[in-house]
Amino acid sequence: MFQSATQHFNLFVYSDFFIQSMLHCRIFTSIAFAVVDRCQATNSFQAQLGKIS
Repeated sequence: MFQSATQHFNLFVYSDFFIQSMLHCRIFTSIAFAVVDRCQATNSFQAQLGKIS
C-alpha cells in the first residue's frame, strides 16, 4: 500500500516536472521560431533589395 502511494507520488512529481519542462520548451521554441522568422524576413528583404539595385 505504501509502495504504491510512493509510486503515485513520484508519478505526480515527474508529470508536474514534465509539464513545466514542456512549457519552458514551448516558450523557448516560440522565441527561437520568432528569431528565425525575423532572420528569414530580413534575408528575403535584403534579397529583394539586391534584385532591385
